[in-house]
Amino acid sequence: MTAKIALLSCVCWALALGALPARAADRPTKPVVVLSFAGIDELQRDVEYLGVLAGKPDLAAGFEELLSLLTEGRGWEGVDPARPWGATLSVSADGSRFPALAFVPVSDFDKLLITLKVLVGKADDVGGGIYEIKYAASKYYIRKKGDWACVAREKKALREMPNDPLDQLRGLDKQYDLALGVNAQNIPPASRGAVMSMFEQVLEAGLTRRPVGGDNAQQKLPGENINRLLKDLGDLDRLTLGLNIDRSQHQTYLNLDITALPGTAVHKSLMAGTQKMPASRVAGIVATDAVFSLHANAALTDADKQQVAAWLKNLRDESAVEIDSLEGVDDGKKSKVGELAGKLLDLVGKTSDRGRINAGLVVTGPVGAAEQAITIVAGGLVIDAPEWEDTVKQFLALADKEAEPRLDVDTYKAHHFHTLSIPIPETETSPVLRQLMGDPVRLTLACGDETFFAAVGKEGIDTIKRVIDQSETTPAEEATPLMASLGLSPLLHLAASQNRNQTAAMLAKQLRGGDDHVLFTMEPLDNGVRYRLKAEADINRLLGFILSRAGRIGTARSP
Repeated sequence: MTAKIALLSCVCWALALGALPARAADRPTKPVVVLSFAGIDELQRDVEYLGVLAGKPDLAAGFEELLSLLTEGRGWEGVDPARPWGATLSVSADGSRFPALAFVPVSDFDKLLITLKVLVGKADDVGGGIYEIKYAASKYYIRKKGDWACVAREKKALREMPNDPLDQLRGLDKQYDLALGVNAQNIPPASRGAVMSMFEQVLEAGLTRRPVGGDNAQQKLPGENINRLLKDLGDLDRLTLGLNIDRSQHQTYLNLDITALPGTAVHKSLMAGTQKMPASRVAGIVATDAVFSLHANAALTDADKQQVAAWLKNLRDESAVEIDSLEGVDDGKKSKVGELAGKLLDLVGKTSDRGRINAGLVVTGPVGAAEQAITIVAGGLVIDAPEWEDTVKQFLALADKEAEPRLDVDTYKAHHFHTLSIPIPETETSPVLRQLMGDPVRLTLACGDETFFAAVGKEGIDTIKRVIDQSETTPAEEATPLMASLGLSPLLHLAASQNRNQTAAMLAKQLRGGDDHVLFTMEPLDNGVRYRLKAEADINRLLGFILSRAGRIGTARSP
C-alpha cells in the first residue's frame, strides 16, 4: 500500500493543483512550490532498514507483494526505481494561470501506461505524443519527454516541461526522502496581491473571536496579527519541509527550514532567535527520563515584546471577567484577587521587556509503576523575584483553610517553598485526574533570587530541587535556544495505565528504553533557522513494528 500511495501522491498532488483557474497568459515563472520524492529504491532501502530494526526482515518484501496484488502482478513496471520523482506548481506572470506538473522517471513508457491503466484508468492517445486519462470525473494528460513521464491538468503545461525537471527541485531529492519546498520570491509581483488577499481571508476566519464584554480589544488583536503575518510573507525567501530516514545515524528527522531576505524584519527576528545568550538558569529542566521537557533561552525582538504585551492585555481582560463571575466570593476578595492577578501580569510584562526568555517546563512520572502519578514543573528567570514571592504569599493568604496554604515549608539553595492543596471536584474526569495528579492536587511555588518555579503534583518539591541541581551542572553549550524532548516510553506507559490501554502497552514493549525520544531543536542557517523534529533509534524500531502490522492487515484485506 505504501508503494501505491507513493506512486499516486505526486500525480494527484499536481492534478489537484492544476484544477485552479486557467486562462491565456504569459509563460509561467520559476516554480513557487516543489514536491520531491527520493525514488523507489530509496523507499525500499528505508523499509528494509525499519523491518530489520523491528525484527521483521521481510517487511519490504511484504509490501512489494501487496503492491503486486493491487496492480495485478505488474508492480513498478515501467518506472525507473533508481531515480527521484517530483512535482511543481508555478504561477504565470499575470497571476491568471497556475500550471502544475508531476514527473515520474520511466524505463518503459508503454509499460507505465499499462500499469496506470490498472491503477487509475486507460490512457487514450489524443495526438502530439499526449495521452488523456479520465479519473474521478476529471481529465489528466501525460506525455513522455526524454526519460520522464510528465502529468498535468492542461496540455499547455506539458509543452512547458523542462528537459531536466530535477533542476527545479533545488537538490531536495538528494537531501530528503520526501520534501516540500516553497520559493516565496518566485511569486510574480502582479500575483502577490491575490495571494495576500487569500491569506487574509483565511486568517480573518481563523483568528477572529468574540470580544469580552463591550471591549473590542480581541477584535483588534487578530487584525494586528494578520497585518504582521502578511508583511512577513513578503519578507520570506524559502520554506522547506523535509523528511528523511537516516539509516547510518539510526534516526528519522523532519526539518522545517525558513529563510528570509537579508535586512527584513523577518530576517532580524529569525536571527535574534538564534543569537548566543548568557548561560541558562533553568537548563536542568530538560530530563531524559521525563514524559516531556521544554526549554528556551533566546532573545525577544521588539515585535515579540509587542506581541507579549498584546497577549497580556488580552489575558487581563479575560481574567477580569472570570474573577467577576466567581460565585460565593465577596466583592472585597474579588477586588484583591484582581489586584494580585494584575500584579503578576505586570511582572510577566517586566520580565518580557528585558528582551530575553529563559524558561522551561517538565512533566515527570514513575515509569512502569502500578499507579502512574505525574508532576508538572514550570519555571524560569524573572525580573524582581522578591515581588513575585510577595505576590505569591498574598495569594496564598486569600486561600480557604481547606486548601491548607502553607508558607515557607522548605528552603533549598536560596529558594523558598510554599504549598497549597486543591481538592478535585466530582466530574466525569475526576477518576483519571485523581490517578494522575492525586487528590487533593498539590501546588508548589518556589521563589529564588532570580528564578521562580511552580509545580503541580505530589513530588513538586523534590522535582523542583532536582531541576535546580541539574541546572547548576548542565554545560552551557548543551542548552540550545529552543528545545523540547518527548519520551515515548514513559508516555506509552502512562497511557497504558489509563483504562488498561492494551495498544499503548503493546507499543511500549517494543521500546528498549534510552533511545526513545522525539527531540525538537532550533538551529541557525544562513539568513534563517532550522526547526528539527528528530526521532531516535527506538522510534524507528517502533515505526517498523507498526508498518509490519499495517502490512499484514492490508494483505489480509486484499482480494
